[in-house]
Amino acid sequence: MRIREHLDWLGLELNNKTQIFPLRNGVDYLGVHTYLTESGKVIRKLRQSSKKRMKRKIRAFKWKFARGEITFEQIKRSMQSWLAHARRGHTYHLRQRIIRRCVFTEGDGKQ
Repeated sequence: MRIREHLDWLGLELNNKTQIFPLRNGVDYLGVHTYLTESGKVIRKLRQSSKKRMKRKIRAFKWKFARGEITFEQIKRSMQSWLAHARRGHTYHLRQRIIRRCVFTEGDGKQ
């Protein structure tokens, strides 16, 4: 491979964790999977694990909020942080669904 030859020329070597694969497979970096379509368009999707983790957190937020273990301000900060992270990808509809899930009803909190 030309990459290995170039590295040899530089006096460098790849470690056993290094994988070389076509760019069309995409790159998973900082929680976002980025890849190119056939037309050359760049697509950025959020990792599935990040989506699942946030859905579980929302369920926990509702449970903890109802018992007074967490404040609305703490939930708001966490949501803002995750939404900023999610904005890195093509996630408009996902963010809207997550926001709708996080709406608390009157019975969810202390009166």
